[in-house]
Amino acid sequence: MNVLHSQNTHRSSVVWESGYALNNVLKCRHHENSVKKIRRDPRMDAYLQQAGFYGVAKLPFIQLDNALITSLVERWRLETHTFHMANGKTTITMQDVAIQQGLPVEGDAVVGYTSMDFHAVCEHLLREAPPRGAMKAGMMKMSWLSSRFDVLHPEASKVLVRMHTRAYILQLIGAMIFPDKSNNLVHLMWLPLLEDFERAGTYSWGSACLAWLYRQLCRASQKNASQVAGCLVLLQTWAWDRFPHLSPIRRRSRQVQGMPLVARWGAALDTKTIASHVLSVIREALDRQIPSRVVGELVFRSSASALSNGISLIEPFVNLEKYNWCLKMLILIKNFIKLTCEESIRIIGHTSTTTSLPCGRIYIITSSLYTGMILRTIKDGT
Repeated sequence: MNVLHSQNTHRSSVVWESGYALNNVLKCRHHENSVKKIRRDPRMDAYLQQAGFYGVAKLPFIQLDNALITSLVERWRLETHTFHMANGKTTITMQDVAIQQGLPVEGDAVVGYTSMDFHAVCEHLLREAPPRGAMKAGMMKMSWLSSRFDVLHPEASKVLVRMHTRAYILQLIGAMIFPDKSNNLVHLMWLPLLEDFERAGTYSWGSACLAWLYRQLCRASQKNASQVAGCLVLLQTWAWDRFPHLSPIRRRSRQVQGMPLVARWGAALDTKTIASHVLSVIREALDRQIPSRVVGELVFRSSASALSNGISLIEPFVNLEKYNWCLKMLILIKNFIKLTCEESIRIIGHTSTTTSLPCGRIYIITSSLYTGMILRTIKDGT
C-alpha cells in the first residue's frame, strides 16, 4: 500500500513535473540575529539554567542556507514525518534536539492557555504592559522587548533581574525555538510558563521545539508554500552533521566544552568546497548520495558512532544516567502532528518496556539507550 497519499499536493510533485527546473527557494523565517544583539547579563545565567534555556542562550549566530533547507523540505513527507533520501529515510530526533540545541527533553508537556488578559500578565511578570502598537492579537513585538529590557542596571534587584530574564527568554522562544512566519513577533502565551523558573525547568521544551519544527516542515512541503519557519538552525546543523559532503569546513576548531554541539558551527566556515546556496546543485548531491557518505544509520542511529564525541559536552543540559522519558511530552507531539495507525515517529528511548498513554490508543515501545524508540498508534482491539 502506498502511504504517500499526499503526492499531488507535495512540493516534490512540481519539481518532478518541471524536470527539476523549479528553483524557487523557500524564504526562511528566523530572527536569531536580533537575539544575538542582546547582551546577556551574567546575573541572568542562574535563572536561565533553572528554566532550561541556558544552552540555547549560549548558541552562536549561524547563517542559514535557504537552498539547503529548501532541498530538505522537498524530501520531507508529512505522511511519515521523515526525509526520504535516495538510500533510505531519516528524521530529526529528540536526541538531536538535546545534543544540538541543549534543550531539555525530559519533563512535562508544554501546555497552557492561548487566550487571556495579556496586558495583565505583562504587568504582573514584566511590571510593564507594552503599548498598543507593540501588540497584535496576543503577540508582542520583540523589538519592544529588546529596547525596553536592553541594559540591566548594575544595582538591579533580584526582582528586576528575573523580569529581564523573562524578557530575554521570550525573545529566545520567538526567535530561535518556536519562530513562526510573523515579523518580529512572539506570542505571550509563553510568558505565564516563565513565572516560576524552577517550574519552567520541568517542561520538555525540546520535544515541543521538535513538534513545532515537524509541523512547520509539513506546511512548507506543500507545493503552494513560499516560506518555512521553525527551528531551522537545528535542521541545518543536523544536515551538516548527518551529510558531511554538504557541510562547510570549519577553519578553526571552536571550544564547545559545556555547550550544545551547534556551537561547533559558530567558528569561521569555509564554503568554497561545497555547493552552498545553489538549490539545483544541492538537489543533485542528495540524489547521488551513497550510504558511505551518511553519518550513522538512517532512521535509527547507534550511540557509538553518533555520540562518541558528544556525550561529555551535553552533560550540563541532559542527564544521561537518568534519561527517563516523561510520557506527557509525547502527547504534545500527537497534538501537533496527525498520526495514522500505520506510521511511526522515530525518537530515542531508555528502558525496554511497553507503556500505555492516558489517551488509550497510543503506545510507546522503547529499546536500549540511544538506539531508538518508536511512538506509534495501535488500532482498537489489537
